[in-house]
Amino acid sequence: MSSGDVKLSAPVGPGAANDPGDVLRVESVLSDADLLDRPPGRSFGDDTFSAIKAAQARLNDDPRVDIGRGPLKLDGLVNPDGPTQAATRKLAGDVIARRAATAPKPQPPKPATAPSGAAKTIQGGPRRETLAQTVKRFAKGKPLTPHKPAPESAMTGDQVAALKRLAGGLRKVTHPGPVAKDIADAFRADGPGTVAEFKAVRDVLEKTGTAEQVENFTEGVRAELNPKDRGRFDRLLAGTDGGDRDGSKMTPPRKPIPPGSDTPGGGFESSIDRKFREQLHLRETQGRPQQGYDTHVPGDGVGAIGRYQLRQGALQDAGLIDGQGRWTGKYGIRSIGDLRKNPEAQKRALVGALQAKHKQLRTNRSFDAVGHTFTGVLGQPITITEPGLLAAAHRQGAKGVRKYLGHMRKHNWRSNFSGIDPKEAIKFKAIEKRLREFQNTPVRRK
Repeated sequence: MSSGDVKLSAPVGPGAANDPGDVLRVESVLSDADLLDRPPGRSFGDDTFSAIKAAQARLNDDPRVDIGRGPLKLDGLVNPDGPTQAATRKLAGDVIARRAATAPKPQPPKPATAPSGAAKTIQGGPRRETLAQTVKRFAKGKPLTPHKPAPESAMTGDQVAALKRLAGGLRKVTHPGPVAKDIADAFRADGPGTVAEFKAVRDVLEKTGTAEQVENFTEGVRAELNPKDRGRFDRLLAGTDGGDRDGSKMTPPRKPIPPGSDTPGGGFESSIDRKFREQLHLRETQGRPQQGYDTHVPGDGVGAIGRYQLRQGALQDAGLIDGQGRWTGKYGIRSIGDLRKNPEAQKRALVGALQAKHKQLRTNRSFDAVGHTFTGVLGQPITITEPGLLAAAHRQGAKGVRKYLGHMRKHNWRSNFSGIDPKEAIKFKAIEKRLREFQNTPVRRK
């Protein structure tokens, strides 16, 4: 498009051939003209139709464009070499001409230096802004300009288009669309560097966007990767494939919780460290050690049962209760009474519940916060650890933990829960208390 020439192989519009390449060419021009409120794509849709009609109306009113015999029909249709196509070429040429007139003159290139952090250098061209810089700039509502002093005319058309798709997608849409493919392509060329940038982008989205945008952003990139690359992408995100490229401290490996082992005589040796189990028991029973395996506190569902105050969700995670709230008979447990009388089954159930919570925390990316230190509501430093997250999830659930972490990121890790729903504030304080109390308690038996 640097020449202003927009060539189509077939019509684009309602009921037309809508070749993906043609649609992308048309949408690129519409995007340049600020008529398309999303990144250019390859599928014709209602918004493409509306944008073409808006372009046709604008062209009819533009004195610079010679329409010919009469005004363009507002039909949302672009035919190869038709009147709308010719006018669109003119519009594209004007856009490029305005850019060339206003763009700063290229400066002599400075001696090359090795890129640091997430920044990348385009070979033979200017230094391109990182994903993090793009998102931060758009979050502040600033217009698109290439990173330091590189003029747009010095970048290739593909590089400019990719940068616009990225910035526009992160700013305006829920689904990442072609942005995800751009990042996946970059990952194949440079996995650690791309993931470092991806994390920075996601951190900004967690503060300025919605939970749905964050989830779609991550899953969109994963969907563009083959299974092998996807596995490496996940490992790099988790910090278990060599750490972050920017030199930050690598988070510890997050292998699944082992299942424990049977002992002679029908006993069970838990894979959960005794210190963690004892502290969990004391916290769950509010410091009353006399409340042992036979304890039962009535409440929602089956209430809270035994030494570790196992609730219905935990028992479902462990397989003792099904989705309809019925006892499954696992470990010979068919009632609350059975479980209260069976310490070994309670130990097994705790392992099963924590295994499930571990998987849930890994899936919802709560473990990405491991290693982060902040000042808690009591003014004490808290470091987020695997044991702390598991203890918090045991009481408030993995979703509750994820929501708390999202709140903290959005508020720059300030433990101030005023201004939110009082019930949610109570949950957040309880989660933070668990993070503080269990941050140095080993969870895995050595």
